[in-house]
Amino acid sequence: MFFVAVVMVIVATYLLMIFGSVVLCRILQKKKGYYYKEKHFVSVSMMRYRMKRNGAGLASICILATMVLVMMAGTTSLYTGIDDAVDRLYPGEMNFSIKFHALSEDEIQEIEDKYTEKVRKVAREAGADITNEHFNSNATVTGRMFGDHLVTENSWHSYDMDENKCYFFVLSVKDYNAYFGRDLVLGEKECIISTKNLFKDSKELCFDDYYTLSIVDKFDRKDLDKLGLQDDDEMIETIVMVVPDLSVFANTINDHLYETAERRSVNHNWTYSFDTGLDSDGQIALDQKIKDLVYGEDDYDGDRGYWFYSDCKEAYKIDVLSIYATMFYLGILLSFIFMMATVLIIYYKQISEGYEDRERFVIMQKIGMSKKEIRKNINSQLLTIFFLPIIGAGLHLTFAFPMITRIFKVMQFTNTTLFATTSALTFLAFAACYCVIYKLTTNVYFKIVSEKR
Repeated sequence: MFFVAVVMVIVATYLLMIFGSVVLCRILQKKKGYYYKEKHFVSVSMMRYRMKRNGAGLASICILATMVLVMMAGTTSLYTGIDDAVDRLYPGEMNFSIKFHALSEDEIQEIEDKYTEKVRKVAREAGADITNEHFNSNATVTGRMFGDHLVTENSWHSYDMDENKCYFFVLSVKDYNAYFGRDLVLGEKECIISTKNLFKDSKELCFDDYYTLSIVDKFDRKDLDKLGLQDDDEMIETIVMVVPDLSVFANTINDHLYETAERRSVNHNWTYSFDTGLDSDGQIALDQKIKDLVYGEDDYDGDRGYWFYSDCKEAYKIDVLSIYATMFYLGILLSFIFMMATVLIIYYKQISEGYEDRERFVIMQKIGMSKKEIRKNINSQLLTIFFLPIIGAGLHLTFAFPMITRIFKVMQFTNTTLFATTSALTFLAFAACYCVIYKLTTNVYFKIVSEKR
C-alpha cells in the first residue's frame, strides 16, 4: 500500500505542477496589488503562458529532489545510527540466551546456574575481564483478543493484519522492581500491564478461558526502552505485563493447553549478558567458543525442553555495518545521479525557455526596459517557478516521515530523533545546492534573453 501511495503522489505532483501552477498564475493576476507592479507584471504573464507546457519539468524536478532527500536522509541515518541500534538490541558485548519450554522452575534454575558457570569459565580462559553482568528473564506469548479473553497461539512469528491480535512481553515482579527501582508487590493472580490501545478499560485478563489475572494497575509506556522495547515497534500491539512468577504464568497456561489441545504457546526466555574488555577480534573469537561449548547440548523434543542462542554485539555490528554501509554508498551514488539529472533538467529548461523568451525581452528593451529591470523580472519569475519543486520535495518528505520511520523500525532502527535531524540537515544542504544551481542557470537565462540579436 505504501508503494501504491508513492505512485499516487507522483501522479498528483505532475497534476499539481501542470494545472495547479496555471491556477496560481490566475490567482496572482487577480491580486491587483501584486500583479500591477513592474517586477511582477511581465513575469506572471509569461509564467501563465508557458506553465501548462513546462509544468511537467517542474514535477520531474520535484520527484527527483524527493528521491535525493529520502535516500540521503534515510541511508545516512541508518549508517550513523548503527551504534545506537546495536546498543538497544544488546545490553552487553556478549549475550548468551536460553529458551525454555514447559520446564519447572527448579529445572530452569538448575540449567541457568549450570550454563552461567560454563560461560564464565570459557570467557575467563579467553582472557575476558567479566564486568557489567546482567540477567534477564521474560515470557512471550501471542494471542487473539475476544473481549477480556485471549486465545493464545503457538507462534508469535505470524504477523496477521488483525486488530484483535497482540503480543505479550511478560516480566516477573522481581525483575520489574529491579528495572524501574520500584517495590511493587503482587498477589498470586494479580498483574499490572502497559498497553497502547487494547485492554484500556479491562479489570482482568483471561488466557484460554482457564487462567485469569486481575489487573491491579497500569504503568507508563515511556519507560519501555529500559526493557529493550520501543512503543509501536511491532506490526501488532505489544503489551507489557508484570506477574508474580514467570514459571507459574508460563507453565499454568502451557500445561492446560497441552492437556486439552496437545500444544504449548508460552516461551520462557533467559539471557545472560556481560562485557569482556576484549577487542573486536577477541569478542568474536569468544562468541565462537561459547557456540562450540553448547553445540549439540540442546534438549528439545518439540513439546518441552530448552535450546541455546549466543550473540556477540561486535559480530552483529560488523554484519549490520556491511549492509548499511553498502546502502549508504548506493544512497550517495544514486543521489548524485538524480542530482545531476535535476541539474540537467533545470539547465536545459533555462536555455530552451531563454530562447523562447528572448524576442519578448528584445521588444521590451526597444520600448525602454533596462537590463536592471529585465533582471528584476527574471528573478521574480524564476524564484516563483524554480523554488516550487524544492518546497514540494520538502512537503513530500514531511508527510512520508511517519511511514519511513515504521519501515526503519522493522530494520531495528528506532532513533526517530536522529532521522528527523538528518532529514532537516539533508534538506538544508540540498536547498543550498539548489540555490547555487538556480544562480548559475539564471545567469545563463539572463545572458540569452538580454541579447539583442
